[in-house]
Amino acid sequence: LHLLAGLSDGSVAAYAVDEVDCTLRRTRTFGLGSRPVHLAPCRSSSGRGVAIAIGGGAAVIQQDAHGSLACVDVNLRQVTRAAEIGHLGPKGLVAFAASDCLVVGVLQDITRVHVRTAALGASPLRVCWHAASSSYIVACQPPGEG
Repeated sequence: LHLLAGLSDGSVAAYAVDEVDCTLRRTRTFGLGSRPVHLAPCRSSSGRGVAIAIGGGAAVIQQDAHGSLACVDVNLRQVTRAAEIGHLGPKGLVAFAASDCLVVGVLQDITRVHVRTAALGASPLRVCWHAASSSYIVACQPPGEG
């Protein structure tokens, strides 16, 4: 069991939790740039708990089979927020938001985030999953309205 703390200096402090006497032991620090770090809890496609860290960059922090923490960079620029939206479709579905785009990806246990980009040409308002066609439907606000 680990406790993660997003810090204002752009890093994430990781602590191992002793479940018997409820003590903390600092194990690692991950650097994500110089902006304050926000953490979002998620689940991978297999149901394992992971954390998405958003600061000067974006990363997924997960525990490997040996109990060690691994920090994997997400290759997206200027991400400001992330949220699990797995209730819309398959497990591990995550939305990453930047000032000018919304990116949807699936977290898998292979230390990668698989992202497919599609230019919408408008601001997305809603995302839903259509199980029969195994696809996402995105409702957008037309340019110039709003």
